[in-house]
Amino acid sequence: MKSTRAAKAKRLAQLTALEAGLETFAFHCAIHGPEALSDTAHGWCIECRQMTIDQRSAKLQHRAEYRAEYRAENLGPLRAAAAARAYATRSTYNLVNGFTERNLPASYETERETIERFYAKCPEGHQVDHRTPVNGRTVSGLHCASNLVPVPRLLNGMKSAQFDSDNFRDQRPANAFPGGAWDPELTEQEWAGVELLVRRYGCDRDASVRNVQAQVARQREAYLASLAV
Repeated sequence: MKSTRAAKAKRLAQLTALEAGLETFAFHCAIHGPEALSDTAHGWCIECRQMTIDQRSAKLQHRAEYRAEYRAENLGPLRAAAAARAYATRSTYNLVNGFTERNLPASYETERETIERFYAKCPEGHQVDHRTPVNGRTVSGLHCASNLVPVPRLLNGMKSAQFDSDNFRDQRPANAFPGGAWDPELTEQEWAGVELLVRRYGCDRDASVRNVQAQVARQREAYLASLAV
């Protein structure tokens, strides 16, 4: 694209200001007149640039207010949308596992409302993910409440259908037996974290192990409490 005569003149004025060590220079602006100040570093009209920033801030604020108002006034439609997302996930689960609406596991009907409510409460910027993937290469997790977790959208895309129950407790059975999600025995990654604390920061190994086990126990209590709701 060829530069216009005005653009060339402004570029010349900008270079002159740069050589003189000035932070701003005066040049005609169609909005703010012939004496408008422009930024020497970028050549922008300072007032126009500020208008753009203010407009963008106002737009973001309006968007946030609109979303809050929409969520407050349209809880019913949001639940309907959540039910639609849950239905789409269920359809994918059926396709992968050879189920139909008629032969879905009986547990699904028991948890249908819980699952749809979980989708409706998913935080903004997050997606509902299956701890154990429903279409993994070596496993096929269940589309049930205990297998759902909200995760950031970007992280969910990176995770894909990976399965590593040796190191990810979320992908283990929901119990405290050996190999379960709340097994007191630390995973390889947890042991590596403990050894790092001991080696780099001089932490007590036994105390660090107890802290990890206490965290696992709290996760178990939180899960049991969620089932009681």
